Amino acid sequence: MESALLRNARCYGKIIGHATTSDAYHPTAPDPRGDGIYRTLEAAMEHSGLTTDDIAYINAHGTGTEANDMAETKGIVRFVKDKPIPAVSIKSFFGHCMGTAGILEATCSLLSMNEGFIPPTINFSKPRGGCVLDYVPNQSREQEHHAFISSNYAFGGNNAAAVISKWDFPVPLQETKKQRVVITGLGVLTSLGFSMEETLKALGDCKTGIGPIERLNLDDVKSFYAGLVPEFKAAQIDRRLDVEDMNPISKFATVAAKIALDHAGIRVKRNNAENIGIAMGVCNGPSEAEHMTSVFTTDNYQPNITNFSNITANSTAGWVSNALYVKGVNISLAPGHHAAVQSMAYAYDALMEGRCQHIIAGACDEVYPKNFWKYDLIDFLCRGEHEKDYRIRFENNKQKVIGEGAAMIVMEPLDVAEERGADIYGEVLGYGMSMDAGPFLEQNLQTEGLAHACTLALNRSNIKPSEVDLVVWAPQGNIQDKKVLDVCRNIFKNQYDEIPMVTTTFNTGYIESASILVTLACVLSSFKQNLDLWPQVTGLPEIDRKILRKKPRHILMVGSSDVGYNFAAVIRP
Repeated sequence: MESALLRNARCYGKIIGHATTSDAYHPTAPDPRGDGIYRTLEAAMEHSGLTTDDIAYINAHGTGTEANDMAETKGIVRFVKDKPIPAVSIKSFFGHCMGTAGILEATCSLLSMNEGFIPPTINFSKPRGGCVLDYVPNQSREQEHHAFISSNYAFGGNNAAAVISKWDFPVPLQETKKQRVVITGLGVLTSLGFSMEETLKALGDCKTGIGPIERLNLDDVKSFYAGLVPEFKAAQIDRRLDVEDMNPISKFATVAAKIALDHAGIRVKRNNAENIGIAMGVCNGPSEAEHMTSVFTTDNYQPNITNFSNITANSTAGWVSNALYVKGVNISLAPGHHAAVQSMAYAYDALMEGRCQHIIAGACDEVYPKNFWKYDLIDFLCRGEHEKDYRIRFENNKQKVIGEGAAMIVMEPLDVAEERGADIYGEVLGYGMSMDAGPFLEQNLQTEGLAHACTLALNRSNIKPSEVDLVVWAPQGNIQDKKVLDVCRNIFKNQYDEIPMVTTTFNTGYIESASILVTLACVLSSFKQNLDLWPQVTGLPEIDRKILRKKPRHILMVGSSDVGYNFAAVIRP
């Protein structure tokens, strides 16, 4: 707000509270009790410092479906108690705009607040049985007000709400919590195996999970190798784990999350489910093939709602929450490559604010036939000897050997971990993110943005470059990797020649959203077990010859995507 006022900007309002939760109930249907809805509204209100006396109305999710209307009404009634707070559906004007729905509806409510009226629910005939709220039917209502709640509830039981007020409305100052955040659980699932032990042994033996793609049943391609996760049954990990109805990407994420929870010694129960959250990152997200097949194989092109729900980016977080009964903080992030670092950053902030006691943070990718075919078509995949002998080749433009799998870690405040006697694998000290201004379609090799992200991470962690002894990265095997090397060379200067840079990419294939976290998990597990780090096979002597002589003081995670999204984080092992 201070920055806006200093530049004489017009202020429309301010976001003073927000919350996310999960129903952990069903892939498509809301919890009919409205429990997740109530918890989301209550948490957002608590975060804002206001009370329901300050709220003029609730911008509801309001899909007009029987299941949603009934569940949402129950949740709102429980939230407002005996206060006559209206609940309106702005979707009645323009329908369900999916990912845009939340910001569009909140903006409409913000404009309405500035104009002094409560928007109506149009096309309203009569309330459903059991829907007892004031829905402001068909006509707007003139009313000066200074705050409202905007809420949305997505497939998979992913819930969100924000409290928004006029910019000059006095809001109680909130206590700023500063908690140390640690990593207590590690879970990876890659082409090398289904456990940390299996993965570390394969890495130590210089094995590769990269191989032929017969399983994809593709004939019209020029590339033939990828790092595919072997077929497996959930019972191999936990006989109580039910993943049979999931698509592969959700199965990978659920298994890795369960491994991480077990590794952290956390058993999810009814009395702690609301204090365990999830921050999920994806790159390409789930395959749309099953949904599109269900549409085009029917006489009237009738979509199947269950298939449709699986193609949304947040569906994977929903499946994980449902399978593991995780009901706390819930977020899906889709920045593309290295989404795992952004998930860690979100979890770090949420834990610092005391929103949860434990958060499963990570990312997952699936190599499905259509995305492999598309990458092959646009020449994004290595071919011939380059895919059989995968390593860094600066003559490659955007070519890589892609992999699939998931990496999940459990993060929690230090005092929570110590109180329950948890093993601590590392502490997250800070992070940095930035976005380059361009180019977009051409190779993005400018270094300013990535250098800025690294500087932010180091400064927020109060760490000097000279105190970093190890770099974790996820090279693609092409010219893009030179950008990361140039930034590290500039940051560490004379120290650069001695700092090891570690990756798992050339053993597992490049898992776009998760490779960098797979590597961090393997590194932290190695240190905990007093194991030597595995030999590097990047093909660059300057990297492969470096040996870590002792446990590092600090680790710098560094990642940058083709289109200029840059991430960095500092970890103390």
